[in-house]
Amino acid sequence: MTYGSQAAAATQVFEQQRDLALRDRASQQLELVDAALARLDAGTFGACLRCGKPIAPARLEALPWAAHCIACQAIVDRGGR
Repeated sequence: MTYGSQAAAATQVFEQQRDLALRDRASQQLELVDAALARLDAGTFGACLRCGKPIAPARLEALPWAAHCIACQAIVDRGGR
């Protein structure tokens, strides 16, 4: 295998891995949006799933699919429930 063909193969592998990562990220985002729409239908949109308190409007404006207030999200991110 020549250097050029090795480089082309490496580029192809990189592009495939990038595309898979982007597809996974898009799938995860779609799940978050679908869950937010379900909360909207259920009348619970805007309330933290962990503590039940309202999620700050600025947070929802930045992340409309947010399911937790900032304090609870920090706990969830550390592995808490």
